Amino acid sequence: MRDAFAVHAEAVAAEMNVRTGDRDSFLQLIPADLEFQATILLRKRFELVKRALPRTCRDLGEQAWPEFQRYARACWPSGARVIAQDALGFCAHLHPARNGVVCPLERQRARFVSESNRFAIRYVRTPRMTGTVRGALHVFVRHSPSRWHEWLLYVGV
Repeated sequence: MRDAFAVHAEAVAAEMNVRTGDRDSFLQLIPADLEFQATILLRKRFELVKRALPRTCRDLGEQAWPEFQRYARACWPSGARVIAQDALGFCAHLHPARNGVVCPLERQRARFVSESNRFAIRYVRTPRMTGTVRGALHVFVRHSPSRWHEWLLYVGV
C-alpha cells in the first residue's frame, strides 16, 4: 500500500475510505516519511520474529533482515498469536528460496503456537552437530494460550 500511495495517493485515499475532513491531511503525507516509519515498525516485528526463530536468523546471517523486509512488505498478520503467525509466514517465505536454512524445530514450534491445539505430535528431522540428520517426535502440550511445554523424543539409535 505504501508503494501505491507513493504513485497515486488519491486512489489509496478512496480505497481506504478516508473521510472528507481527513483527506487533505492524508494527501499531504510524505511517502519518504511513511517509508521511514514503516521501516521502524518492520524492525520491531523482525526483532520479535528473531526471538521466535533464533537459529534460522543466525544461519541467515546478514541476509536475515533483508529477507524479512521482502517477506513483510507483502504480509502483515493480524488477530491472535501474531508473532507466531509472522514467524511461520517468514519460514514459508524462506523455504522455497533457501531450502535447509529454516530450523525444523523452530518452524514446528511456530506452527503449534499459531494454532489453538492443546496437544500435537509432529515428526521432524533435526540436524546434528556431526552434520547428519536424526528423526524425532516433537511433542507439544499447551497449558494456557501463552504457556506450553515441548519435548523431543528421538527415534532409533
